[in-house]
Amino acid sequence: MKRWIPPSRSLLLCTLTIVAVTCAPLPLWSQNAKKAKPETEASKEEALEEELQQIRTDIDEVKRRIEELREEISQLRTDSDEDRAARLELMIEITNLEVKLTSLEQAEEQTKRELRRLRARKIETKYAKILEQLTEEERQSRRETIAHFESLLSADLPDEVIPGILFPLANLYYEEDREAFQRKYEIYNEEIERYHEGEISVRPEEPRYDFTRSRRLYKRIIDEYPDFPQIDDAYYGLGYCLYEEGKKEEAHLVFQRLVELYPLSRHVPEAYVRIGEYYFDKGDLDKAIAAYEKVLETTNSTFLDKALYKLGWCHYLKNEYPRAIDRFREAIDFTDLQAGKNALGDNLRTESIEYLAICFTEFGGLEGLKAYFRKIGDRPYYPEVFRRLGDIYFSQAEFEQAITVYRDFLQNFPYDPAAPEVQNRISICFERRFEIPAAVAEKEKITRLYTVDSAWARENINHPEALAKARKLVADTLINIAAYHYNNKNFPEAITHYRRYLTYYPDTKRSYEIRFYLAEALYFSGRYEEAGKEYEIIRDSGKSDKYLREAAFSAVKAYEKAMGENYGKNALSPNARRFIDAMEAHIRLFPDDAKTPQFLYKIGEVNFKAGRYPESRKAFWRLVKQFPNDPLAKEASDYIILSLQEEGDLSQVEQTAVLLSKTLRAREGGSAIDEKFLDTLEKVGHEAAFKRIKQEESKLSPLEAGEAYQAFVQQYPDSDFVPQALFNAGQFYLQAGDLITSSQLFLRLVEEHPSVPFAPDALLLAANNYERMNEIERATRQYERFVQMYRTSPDFQKALLNAGVYREKLGNDNRAIEHYEAYVTRYPSDSLTPTLLFSIGRLHEKLGNDKKAIRAYERLLTRQPNGPRTIEATFRMAKLLERRGERKRAEEKYRRCVKLYGTPTTPTPDVSFAAEALFILNRKLYDQYDRITFKVPQRQQAAQLEKKSKLLAQVLKEYNRVIDYGAIEWVAASFYMIGLAYEDFVNELYDAPRPKGLTPEEEEAYEMALEEQITPLEEKAEANFRKVVELAEKKRLHTPWIEKALQKVRDYEPDYTMAKDEETLFLESDHLFLFPMMKMKP
Repeated sequence: MKRWIPPSRSLLLCTLTIVAVTCAPLPLWSQNAKKAKPETEASKEEALEEELQQIRTDIDEVKRRIEELREEISQLRTDSDEDRAARLELMIEITNLEVKLTSLEQAEEQTKRELRRLRARKIETKYAKILEQLTEEERQSRRETIAHFESLLSADLPDEVIPGILFPLANLYYEEDREAFQRKYEIYNEEIERYHEGEISVRPEEPRYDFTRSRRLYKRIIDEYPDFPQIDDAYYGLGYCLYEEGKKEEAHLVFQRLVELYPLSRHVPEAYVRIGEYYFDKGDLDKAIAAYEKVLETTNSTFLDKALYKLGWCHYLKNEYPRAIDRFREAIDFTDLQAGKNALGDNLRTESIEYLAICFTEFGGLEGLKAYFRKIGDRPYYPEVFRRLGDIYFSQAEFEQAITVYRDFLQNFPYDPAAPEVQNRISICFERRFEIPAAVAEKEKITRLYTVDSAWARENINHPEALAKARKLVADTLINIAAYHYNNKNFPEAITHYRRYLTYYPDTKRSYEIRFYLAEALYFSGRYEEAGKEYEIIRDSGKSDKYLREAAFSAVKAYEKAMGENYGKNALSPNARRFIDAMEAHIRLFPDDAKTPQFLYKIGEVNFKAGRYPESRKAFWRLVKQFPNDPLAKEASDYIILSLQEEGDLSQVEQTAVLLSKTLRAREGGSAIDEKFLDTLEKVGHEAAFKRIKQEESKLSPLEAGEAYQAFVQQYPDSDFVPQALFNAGQFYLQAGDLITSSQLFLRLVEEHPSVPFAPDALLLAANNYERMNEIERATRQYERFVQMYRTSPDFQKALLNAGVYREKLGNDNRAIEHYEAYVTRYPSDSLTPTLLFSIGRLHEKLGNDKKAIRAYERLLTRQPNGPRTIEATFRMAKLLERRGERKRAEEKYRRCVKLYGTPTTPTPDVSFAAEALFILNRKLYDQYDRITFKVPQRQQAAQLEKKSKLLAQVLKEYNRVIDYGAIEWVAASFYMIGLAYEDFVNELYDAPRPKGLTPEEEEAYEMALEEQITPLEEKAEANFRKVVELAEKKRLHTPWIEKALQKVRDYEPDYTMAKDEETLFLESDHLFLFPMMKMKP
């Protein structure tokens, strides 16, 4: 909607501008600038013009060729295989030409922009001051005109002249105030930007229109000169200014007055539209409809289209969908009819189609739409509305309805230019519903139905824009589907779609990247040979460097996988050849790449494994010469030597090593790395020498073999093979029986090379040699050395044990205890641990460390409460506790021994400890028995006699229990104690006081009666003592108890002599346990 401006004023301003620009002289500064570099600017402009002309020529040629191809396609109308193949070929060519055309058009636009910028700079440079001066002159002219008009109004003029001055003056005021507003708004924009950037703290106030001066003049004309010929223009101007100032109520009244007073004015249609807008904004739809309907009564109005559109809106808001549908349809029909005649244009037409479709979402849906257009007849925009209905459902997330509409659309308009996009919308609907497989299936249709060789493409041959969009959609869809399958590791499907893309779009910018993804998919699907070929195409395409390095490397990896272990035999397998060629290509493209040494090494290795030794040496030599400091150079040199060994040409091994050394020494700019590498070469020679000895072992005697290895050590004392040579020499001297030299070599190995894997074995072998030579002290030291040096060795346990055993054997009890303690600490669950704990206790006993001995026995009993040594350990604890005065605890332990042993049946090794424990426990009973005396008053003697008799029976019983164990020493001791008990009873009877007041005859009778009682007891005492002596003679024993018993027998028989035997066995109570030695295997 444009404001009315008097034609005379516009013409005046335009004329002034043209004259000023045309006639103004060229400023001196601009002339000088032109002289400074005229050729440079001119030549650049000329070059751009020539380039632009060439581009346009190329564009015309490409377009001509595209039209020719389309004509050819139009002639191929059958579905025969030949025609389909020909159409596909032609469409692919068209696609490539269209890609080229797009690039040319982009280049044309770029060149045109550069030309425009160049010319704009020239014009700006030339006319900047003139234009600035012209603008100011225009303002000045306007000010002068305003001043002139204002002066005329001050004069005494006729009334009929005044409105003719007021009206243009109001228009000039409008222009001046509007320009002032624009300047204020520019300042406001700058300040608001500063405010948002934090440069000022107070938000600036947004300026507003102020057309007060214009409004006053328009109002004066209306009020004072109602017969002015342009009075309707004054109304319009007043209403327009009020509307711009935001005074819509006042503006509405003015427009209402205008249509009432001047119904034939050219401003009436616009005024009715503005009246309708006023009521529309206020929500008074009926009045708005009435106003818009008035516009329809006019003819040839440029506002008819907008009125129809707004009527549709009003009826829509009133839910009068049938009327709204008709009005929107009429707006579209009117627009199409008035195309090119200043109708509302594409924007309102698009909105009318939009809201026509929206109405059907509220009224009738898809079936209603189809029925309506059947009723009114076909319209060219029917497919548009149809499609927009689906789009609206789509935007409302009504995906099921959207899919239904879209599918119906495709069924009714399969060849519509928008069909591909509609099919794409169906797939998006499924995506939004998270039905991804269904979405992918719909996308698949895009790639089948809308390709360059499809029926749809043939039908749209004259719609290049639709074809271009479809081409891009198909391309994007193929890529998306492929990416979907790729990301889901469905590589076969990804491969299929990547290949289809490359079939239709072989030369696009994206084809380079797509081919890379194709190669990746092939690789991950295990199709390594195919992947390698695709990587090679990318590598060799020359299109881009984006994937050049990665493709070159991936080709190597792909062919390596394809090759597997199939290197070939005496000739390379096909994939081994491709693998090598790929590495050579990588080296050629990126000779300084960090992987080049690896590739050279691999080339040599593959040739080596294929039995192509000369070819392998060539690659290895390249590696050694070009990268002598690389770690692989050492392995390469090893392979060079190994290849010669494989060929059986051992004479070349040392020569080649020398040649390698000389070659590297001759290089300029050597470094420390070079020296290390030379050392490596020397090691290769050492290895060769060592291997020669190894090969000759079977031909030499053990002594000769030992001497050969010993000579190697003397010749190459710094070689890495010295430890192995020392070990081998030691073994061969051992086989030869030279234990001294063997031990010396083993110990030298341990001394000089303690960390080599076989050093522990060497030390054990040395210790074993000393054992065989019966040098126990030296053997023990080697075991102890082993324990110190090789704590993680699997033989550590055996060495530690032997160290302890030998120290005990040598009498180094404290050292033995240390080793045993270390053993039980490290191997608490080992089967020997209880035995060693017992030994620890015994050794502490021996050293007088009773407390530590007790602790050792306690640890044993805690660890093994019912083991082989349990009874003995318990017994020894009891003895130690007794010795320490802890009698109560000792007695508990003695009783524990007896309980642990149980009822004697078949004697076991622990019987003596149980017997002795019971014997010791009986001593308390015996002491109680011994303390009872008959030396008491006569009235107490009977009681004492009875008490002692009972205790005698108990004593006999308990000692007989000891005898039942069958432990010889304690059987003898028990017989002795039984005899002693009888003897004590006899002595007590003899010593008992005689009754007083007896006559001699009574005394004699008393003594005789006493003798009769004592004699049997004395005989029993003597019999038990004799049992001890007889047992000693029979078993050839000698113990302290036997000595005591013998003395008692001699008391009865002074001349008794015990038979002597040289093999008499002296029994002791204490026994030191020594477990068997554990020998090492050589």
